[in-house]
This record gives sequence, structure tokens and C-alpha cells, in this order.
Amino acid sequence: MHRLLRFLLVAVCLCSLTGCSWIFVKTVDNSPPPARRYCTNSIVLPALDALAMLTNASAAVNKMAGRPGGDLLWNGLTAVATGLSSYYGFQETSRCQTLKVTGKDPGSTGAWQPSDGLANPIVGCGSDRDCKGSRVCRSGRCVDP
Repeated sequence: MHRLLRFLLVAVCLCSLTGCSWIFVKTVDNSPPPARRYCTNSIVLPALDALAMLTNASAAVNKMAGRPGGDLLWNGLTAVATGLSSYYGFQETSRCQTLKVTGKDPGSTGAWQPSDGLANPIVGCGSDRDCKGSRVCRSGRCVDP
């Protein structure tokens, strides 16, 4: 039991070192247009990472100045990790905001059009599964084999 408790404590410490943005920010991916809009455009998580960075950097600076509190190595490494996570989070949320507002992803050459929330009816078929019975999909139409 003692070994499991130590493992869980180390796992929690390592997760806290990584930062919220690396874990929870959903990035713009290369999936088809309807799925691309499910990215994170809120800056709450990167802002929390920035706050953690400032707190840890302050503790490390206090230790360097000889004041009580903080550990130079631990707080310094945590400040670097959360600072990088904050930078990553702000970059990805900005990219998502640009994609949702303009319809263009600044990180790629493709573009998608924002939908009005209504599902467009599918015309024809996309694969053999869309056709009934033994019919197959050829050039967007269900035909007999």
C-alpha cells in the first residue's frame, strides 16, 4: 500500500507540473469541417497557467533573494513548465478564435465555413453503408451491383 501511495503522489505532482493547457485545451485538428469547430477558444486555462507561472517564479525569486519560502529548483522548473503551457494555450485558443470568427485556420491553408447550426441533408451516398440492401455507392449514388 505504501508503494501505491507514493506512486499516486508522484503522479499528482507530475500532472501539476505540466499545466492545464497541455492537458485540457482542445486544439484545431485536421478533421472535416463540422468537427473542427469543437476547439477551445476560452482563455481561462492559459490564464490559470500564467498565474501558476507567476506564483512559482515569485517563490523561486524569493528563495534566490534569501527570503523564506519556496524551493529554487522545484519552483523554477514548475514556473518554466507552466509558462510554456500558458504560451501553448494562448496560441491554440487564439487559433481557435480566429477559425470560429473568420472561418480560416491561420495554421493551415484550408478553410471551413461556419454553419448556422442546422444539419445539411446528405445528398446521395458517401459509402456502401449508406445504401439499402445489396446496393453499392458509385459516384455518390446508390446503384445495383
